Amino acid sequence: MIPFARRLVGLGLTMTVLTGGGLTACAERTADRKGSVDSSTASSVLETNRTSREIFDGFMAASDAAIKATGATDGWTFVNGAPWSSTYEEPIVPILCRPEDRTGPRHMTQQLLGPPSDDPGRDREQMRRYFEDEGMTIIAEFEPEPGDPPQVTWTVTAEGTDGAVIKFWANELGRTLKVTSECSSHPSMQEEVSPTSP
Repeated sequence: MIPFARRLVGLGLTMTVLTGGGLTACAERTADRKGSVDSSTASSVLETNRTSREIFDGFMAASDAAIKATGATDGWTFVNGAPWSSTYEEPIVPILCRPEDRTGPRHMTQQLLGPPSDDPGRDREQMRRYFEDEGMTIIAEFEPEPGDPPQVTWTVTAEGTDGAVIKFWANELGRTLKVTSECSSHPSMQEEVSPTSP
């Protein structure tokens, strides 16, 4: 881990697991958030009062659109190995935006695994452009230095105006998307939701 110490310039350490690869620790350079809030570390988060059904539909659509934006639409799976589908029947259980606040707002999150990249830097820049075209703000990014092992990933993370976050990372072993919805205090967020939920 010592060779990576020279890059500790962002907020904390990010642990990345990719299919077929190992565990890589790297720090991300974090952009100026200009008043937005990182729900993973802050004591307050942006939140709405939208229903779980509304958030689920937007969350799955955002996941599908992000996969299409990678330009490599075949071979994406959920972390359990099931093929990606925006109508996948496995329910999602919203989780607390602030784990320490048991009565606080909840959001949905999922990690999707994709095919290897033959040019991770190009793919990262493609996703950066996509996020910016969608009106999202780039909040963190990272790129390996010459001589880094192939497990080190090119990453870009973006946040929407509602607080939803999408992180993309890639290397020659695979691509990954982590999609996190906005936070909502609606009572329906206490229950699991799926494509067949009312």
